[in-house]
Amino acid sequence: PADRIGQLTMRNLDIVDTRAKLGVYAHAGLLSLGGNAALAQLESSKK
Repeated sequence: PADRIGQLTMRNLDIVDTRAKLGVYAHAGLLSLGGNAALAQLESSKK
């Protein structure tokens, strides 16, 4: 059980890091967080 708790802790840290990176990308204008999409969308360079 102790190693399982360690695995879950590392997974939670990975999720936090991923969310932080997505926030950076969204702030830089590389991701769109709005709309009806369930997930963040990459901004298209074609318009």
